[in-house]
Amino acid sequence: MRLRANVLLTGLLILGLIAAACGEDEEVTTTTAAPAAEAPETTAAPEDPIVVGIPALIATHPFYVEQYRYFQHEADRQGAELIIVDSAPTGELNEVQMLDDAYSLLERGVDAIIMEYINPEPFLDFQVEAASRGVCVLNESQTPLTGAQNWNEDNYAGGFAVGVDAGEWAAAKGDNAPKMAVIVRPDNPPILARSNGFVAGVQSVVSGAEVVAEAQAIGPEEHAAAFANMAAANPDASIWFAPEIDSGVAGLAALAEQGLTDPSEVFLAVTNVSEAGLEVLAAGDTPMQAAYMYSKNNLASIQMFRDALACARGETRPPTVYMLGSVVTTDNLADIQQMLQDLDSSGEYPQYLEDLITSVIDYRDEPQTTPTPEDPIVVGVPALIATHPFYVEQYRYFQHEADRQGAELIIVDSAPTGELNEVQMLDDAYSLLERGVDAIIMEYINPEPFLDFQVEAASRGVCVLNESQTPLTGAQNWNEDNYAGGYAVGVAAGEWAAAKGDSAPKMAVIVRPDNPPILARSNGFVEGVQSVVPGAEVVAEAQAIGPEEHAAAFANMAAANPDASIWFAPEIDSGVAGLAALAEQGLTDPSEVFLAVTNVSEAGLEVLAAGDTPLQAAYMYSKNNLASIQMFRDALACARGESRPPTVYMLGNVVDSDNLADIQQMLQDLDSSGEYPQYLEDLIQSVIDYRDEPQTTP
Repeated sequence: MRLRANVLLTGLLILGLIAAACGEDEEVTTTTAAPAAEAPETTAAPEDPIVVGIPALIATHPFYVEQYRYFQHEADRQGAELIIVDSAPTGELNEVQMLDDAYSLLERGVDAIIMEYINPEPFLDFQVEAASRGVCVLNESQTPLTGAQNWNEDNYAGGFAVGVDAGEWAAAKGDNAPKMAVIVRPDNPPILARSNGFVAGVQSVVSGAEVVAEAQAIGPEEHAAAFANMAAANPDASIWFAPEIDSGVAGLAALAEQGLTDPSEVFLAVTNVSEAGLEVLAAGDTPMQAAYMYSKNNLASIQMFRDALACARGETRPPTVYMLGSVVTTDNLADIQQMLQDLDSSGEYPQYLEDLITSVIDYRDEPQTTPTPEDPIVVGVPALIATHPFYVEQYRYFQHEADRQGAELIIVDSAPTGELNEVQMLDDAYSLLERGVDAIIMEYINPEPFLDFQVEAASRGVCVLNESQTPLTGAQNWNEDNYAGGYAVGVAAGEWAAAKGDSAPKMAVIVRPDNPPILARSNGFVEGVQSVVPGAEVVAEAQAIGPEEHAAAFANMAAANPDASIWFAPEIDSGVAGLAALAEQGLTDPSEVFLAVTNVSEAGLEVLAAGDTPLQAAYMYSKNNLASIQMFRDALACARGESRPPTVYMLGNVVDSDNLADIQQMLQDLDSSGEYPQYLEDLIQSVIDYRDEPQTTP
């Protein structure tokens, strides 16, 4: 800090001259050195304060006025210096001026810079220059800047949260199909995320909600005009959304001009609310009834400034920070206002505020990545049997997620004749590498041919997700809970027998000693039955592959064992084939015969839904729906360079007549457009068990 050191020396010289002019004795300088033991003590000059500079996007905007107030408050508490340069004195964004101001701050010798730009390109060279001078940069833009600490708002989550409030308001009124009018900004990904989140949030509560009007607008004037036009064309729209408080207030005025002022009939939600905007919410007599307060403006601002100081001191921080926030309504407004009052008090913050500051900051060690629409991530699948109903469904979820995430999915059918062909599958896998995919999801039977392929994929930086029960080194290995699935439907069968008073039911089971996963299912099934009725006995078992063999096996076992009451098939298509064979033997009464299956597909649920056949319990491995979504997300994450644990266990659940309706509703919601309801996101997480240790196969 050479500039400040010179100022300090000059100040000391002036003070000396003033002291002399006031008649004080001036110390005489001598050239004789004092003995070392008698050297006078010296007092070290106080350390220069850390200086943080801000080339302000729009310094006069209420949102930034508040944020900078918190910066100044923290600077005063920490003994630091804050320099704010208004890079938009006319109130219009001016990134050319902002970049000039950023360089000017470097020349002034600041220790750290906090900035928020729109277009990253002009700032790339600046960040290199800042790094070369040892100046820390904290970047608030949604677009990451290499070498900076990147702070990002939870834009989608904010929109979703107030959308849920709006949906609950409509539901409380008994309106299950409210009409929505929404401000969108396709040119601005963060704001677009807010509006998308809002719509999804409303629909998560009232699935019949519909967007009847949307408009693009920038600034209060355009927002007012957009609201007026939408209201004139859609006077029955009851739910409205604006992505920022100033645009929301402008829209509120426009609604009032259209006579839409009754909060029991109209609901306006906003995100990015400022403290000043809370006053409108506090009135309680307008359609503005929910606002999302991004923590950047208060709690996170304090931590952001602290991070700037820490970086200037040489302390390291994770490169990516997500700033969480909260919904503000009339219910919690008083608490929020008390929090803001406490934040503005002098002295140390109460402990509850320190805890809040920590709670709204989510640090992540991986740098933020932003895949561009021009370069989508490509996921390839060399399909085991692409036409099998189970895989048809799984790949539908892959495609659904690809569409939602802006990715590309390439599926190659490696068994066009319907017969397993691992030679073709391996050729297709190599072909996908040559096509330049970023990740591959595959399920093989025999691992040996794929070992060299995995080495080649890794050398090209291509992620491999392996669904086989046999692990592949270097891949992320996904495994079904085969034994648990068989055991679970076995328990259901045992309870059925026990309820009939049958303590020694006879069982007929399909087994596959050559296939460990399917063998695990049948072993689990038998033990599940016996855990309820220990006297249960296997009287017949057969090996079979495919529906035709299963039908023949069931027919032979039924002819030889007509008194077998509990039956098991490891897959739904074989189970349906076996069901037909049982019917030919006259075994159709569900009060006398119980058939359980694992690996049920959605199509197979229709047979279960009939409720008049021996098929009474099925295990639905989550790979086919919920886990498929997360599997595809993991492929995208890996392609972006994010790390994931090497082993994933996919859990599932028993489906029977008691929960079938809930399962079918879940599947319907999974196939809906837009973002998934929160309960589905929670379910997706609940059926995935990540483990850091690689899978082992006894």
